[in-house]
Amino acid sequence: MILDDLRARLDTASVLTDADVLEGYRQDWAKAPDPGMPLAVVRARSTGDVQEVMRWASAHGVPVVPRGAGSGLSGGATAVEGGIVLSTELMRDIDVDPVTRTATVQPGLLNVEVKRAVA
Repeated sequence: MILDDLRARLDTASVLTDADVLEGYRQDWAKAPDPGMPLAVVRARSTGDVQEVMRWASAHGVPVVPRGAGSGLSGGATAVEGGIVLSTELMRDIDVDPVTRTATVQPGLLNVEVKRAVA
């Protein structure tokens, strides 16, 4: 199966294919009228995971839709039929440097969590 190679590159628990789970990742709050059914959802935990998904997708010609919390109102996280939904919800690291007043943040954090961390 096409997903075997992807599972070999990642923690197999990160690659979700259960129909009930996929249903919850098909669209964001925009509620697009005809979202596609993804081949799988990948819940990335690191930048390396994202890179592996993109390498795999490129090699196999599979479209990828990135997804954060799914709270968007523009339909940007609407699944593509036969594609991969690449969820960044588990990428939650933050590194705050008070001296330089900078923060390096992974995409899974909510704005309120970033604001709280830097306050």
